[in-house]
Amino acid sequence: MYYDRRTAITLILDACHSLSSTGLIARTWGNISARISDTSFLITPSGKGYENMPGSDLVEVGINDLVPLTKGIPSSEKGIHAIAYQLRGDINFIVHTHQCYASCVSILQDSYLASLPCARYGLNGSNQLIAAIGDAIRKNMTSGSFLMSNHGAFCLGKSYEEAFNACNELEYKAKNYYRTLCGKFYIHGDDAYESFYQDFSIADNDYIEMINKDKGIFLLKSPYVLAISSLNR
Repeated sequence: MYYDRRTAITLILDACHSLSSTGLIARTWGNISARISDTSFLITPSGKGYENMPGSDLVEVGINDLVPLTKGIPSSEKGIHAIAYQLRGDINFIVHTHQCYASCVSILQDSYLASLPCARYGLNGSNQLIAAIGDAIRKNMTSGSFLMSNHGAFCLGKSYEEAFNACNELEYKAKNYYRTLCGKFYIHGDDAYESFYQDFSIADNDYIEMINKDKGIFLLKSPYVLAISSLNR
């Protein structure tokens, strides 16, 4: 059963705060929605930060025509939410993130994968992406977690809790798969700099071609770094 408007607003805002605090969503990258009727859903707006978002910023959108039914500009990804609600009448909450490990694994194109459905690539907000998500859902009608090729993650749930748990479970699986490939977990920000600066053994020394400690510059030749870099030439 879909949510009433007040409950949907509370849950979407709670999801915004929870995803931000756990690092599963960054800045305005990603979007969250909740079904509020047979024909519409509430979704986060385009280009606004999640930390202090008021409920009045959420936008109601028609499931079948993508027309905004309240003031504001809905997320450009409203179409992938709509297609999921169209195809899965049991789904009432959706979270699209660019969470770290799932995003990394989504680049691999090996559909890891067999255990994790992966939608083919499409530009943000494009009909191509909507079609890709639709095809992935049709082929995996019981799945609540989808990788989006070269993009991120798309998680569905009958409830807020189910969708949120799907995000966490997907990240856990992707993190372990990443470690299987690389032998190490990803380290970022100041932790990464300090780890390399103080203890080079944290990296495979065979893959460090040059290092400038004064400027914090590392030239890596890991096969995984090289493989990913070659995709963007």
